[in-house]
Parts: sequence; structure tokens; C-alpha cells
Amino acid sequence: MLNVWCAGGPVLIEGRCPVERRGWVDGPPQRHHRVMVVRSGAFLRRLNGVEAFVDSTSVCVVRPGDEMQVAHPLGCGDLFTILELSERDAHEWDLRRGEFTLSDELDMLHRRMVSAARRGIDEFELAERMAAILGRLPTQSERNQPELRSSHRRLAAEATELLALEHFGLGLDGIAGRLNCSPHHLSRVFHHVMGQTLTAYRNRARVRQVLSDLEQGERRLRDLAARYGFADQAHMIRVVRRHAGDSPGTLQKMLRA
Repeated sequence: MLNVWCAGGPVLIEGRCPVERRGWVDGPPQRHHRVMVVRSGAFLRRLNGVEAFVDSTSVCVVRPGDEMQVAHPLGCGDLFTILELSERDAHEWDLRRGEFTLSDELDMLHRRMVSAARRGIDEFELAERMAAILGRLPTQSERNQPELRSSHRRLAAEATELLALEHFGLGLDGIAGRLNCSPHHLSRVFHHVMGQTLTAYRNRARVRQVLSDLEQGERRLRDLAARYGFADQAHMIRVVRRHAGDSPGTLQKMLRA
């Protein structure tokens, strides 16, 4: 599946990852300036030698010449959204390269943009929606974060991968035990690396999975709650409303083309 919409200079691409191998797969150097968002699924991505476990809570900015490899230890089939920029647009926005956390606001902006593009909007509106997203991403002029230890990055990546593998059903003690570290150390390192607590990440990640399933037509809220480790249907509805701003039923109507 591959859908492409042009907005004058920028291009919006929606598709599924074609990689079907669980091991590392090398790709050619990047040819374009791109903002890449995972809509559903999870995998490992190595950008210019820096490895990260990525899912629908992350956004990646790449430039021409960047080298990227991907691996799918949990299986493939992830959906993605790409905003592809011309040289002129990339120079104007001056986005910082790398992996960043995708906020709830940005996630809903990009999902609504794709839904609107599927329904049919003109280039002017699409360009404006893309600008609203690009304007909220980190730029080169902003202060860089302190250098992170590779061992801390690896621990945070292992924690996110383990949560996804267990369908978000593990608690802090369970994750720490599986990773052979203390809950306090894991919590502190994760917050330092990811800029959010494990609890905030867990809720955000499973809400994104719920949104993707609703977009694909899932209607059984009780099944969704059990699938992603919520206490019950009512708990899931509260968490979805807190992060996405509306109830699952309303969001499904809004996101489905």
C-alpha cells in the first residue's frame, strides 16, 4: 500500500514498510529530507550508527546522505507516514536530524491530516496542515540535548521493546526484573533518555495502537482494552480521552476516510 499526495513543494506519503526480515536490512543512503512517523507497529532503526527502538510515539527526521537500517524483531507490517521536503523547504524549516518523541498533539495533527488527504483536500489545505506539524518539530537553532550514554539509550530501547512484546502488560518491577536492573534505576534512566516517564510512554504508546485499530475499523472496545493491557474498557476510554482529546467512538468517525 502506498498513497502519495502533493502539496506544491512538500509531499505526503502513506504506506506500509516493505521489509519482511527480522534481522537488519540495509537501505541506500537517504535521497530526500524526510519527516518519518510510525502510525502502527514497532521496529529497530539504526540512523547513522545510532540504534533506537521506534514505534508510534516517535518521529524521525533524516537528511540526504543519512544511512538507515531497520530490523523487525517483533514482526513486520508497520504503517508509516512520511513528509518529504524539497531542498528549499528543508532550508526554510531547518529541522534537527534524529529521533524525537511524538507528542499527543502532533500525533493527532498527523492522523487528521492523513484522514483529510484520503477524503480529498486541495494542495493549499494540505500544505497548511503539513506546516502546522513541521512548525512544532525541533530545529537546528534550538539547544542540543546533553550527550547520552550508549548504555542508557540501550536500556531505554530494551524497555520499550519489552513493553511492546508483552502488549503493555508488564509493570515497572516486571520490566526491571527482566532487564536485570532496579526499578528506580530504570525509571530514572528512561526519563532521562526519553524525556517522559515510563508510565506516560506506556499510555501514549498503547493509545496510538488503539487509534490505529479504530482507524482500521475495530469496534469492540472491550477487546481493545484487553489487547493493550488496560484494566477494563472504562479505563481505556479515560486514557484515550486524556491523550487524544475525545472518546474512541468519536475518534473512529473522525479518522476513518
